[in-house]
Amino acid sequence: MRAVGIDISGQRSRKFVKADFKKFDRILVMDRSNLRDVLALARDPEDQAKVALFDPQNDVPDPYYGGDAGFDRVREQVRVASEAWLDADF
Repeated sequence: MRAVGIDISGQRSRKFVKADFKKFDRILVMDRSNLRDVLALARDPEDQAKVALFDPQNDVPDPYYGGDAGFDRVREQVRVASEAWLDADF
């Protein structure tokens, strides 16, 4: 990300917890495995409706297994999907 001038040094990851359903209006997951896991924690249809794939067309792969080119591909995939979400009416 540094190569394209985006600072992500303040980002941290953590495990998803049930309380997140109350905290967030939209929960985006990167792949179908995470989708199943998060939906399994949903308490009701309202929780389920908050969850969606970040890129509905394709799972976002782990870039660590694709070398430098993998990071470039994932960054571009995330950029395109992010723009689609910003334009979405939900």
